[in-house]
Amino acid sequence: KNPALVFADCDMDKAIEGTMRSVFANCGQVCLGTERVFVQRPIFDEFVKRLKSGVANLKLGRPEEADTTMGPL
Repeated sequence: KNPALVFADCDMDKAIEGTMRSVFANCGQVCLGTERVFVQRPIFDEFVKRLKSGVANLKLGRPEEADTTMGPL
């Protein structure tokens, strides 16, 4: 239920990693999960592109399977 703020001088790798974790940890079912991401304009396009790529690489599946990175919602 928290916003994420991503500034133009961020470490992009860490910003993507942190955003992925805060949005999708425990399938997004935690009270401190990020629901809104505010990104400064100069890095917006790159951030969205890289976040989309990270999300596309999530493997949905059964939690007991080793290659699953996101379980059921």
